[in-house]
Amino acid sequence: MPKFERLDWNVKRPVPVTIKLLLMLAIIMGILMRNCWKKNQAKPIIISDVKITEITRVSIEVSYYVQNLASIPLKKSFIIRVFTKSGEELASKITQNEIPARSKKHYVKILQKFNMPLKDKSEIGHTTVEVYTSAFSD
Repeated sequence: MPKFERLDWNVKRPVPVTIKLLLMLAIIMGILMRNCWKKNQAKPIIISDVKITEITRVSIEVSYYVQNLASIPLKKSFIIRVFTKSGEELASKITQNEIPARSKKHYVKILQKFNMPLKDKSEIGHTTVEVYTSAFSD
């Protein structure tokens, strides 16, 4: 009768160095590819004609155009910032817009939460609208 030996499962078998090296290279390549993809993601969007249309003591109305050059509809987050003439941020808002494929759309957003009180309308300097990317967003 043949004799079978059981494998000893308690013996530790090290992972070969070549497999460790291949895994590290795959992880590094994945991170590099994701970074390149994230950099090129915002290119098909053009933001233009950013201006403040109405100013009150409790709100600021910002108007802007967004053009989508991609052939698919996009859902993007934008950050709107209003600055004083001295360069301090007066108000900011993150908003999400759906932009149809190959189109230019007009948006009007109202900012109501200020970082500091607005004493005079002449304090307002300029406004910016940018595509918002956070470290945790996909």
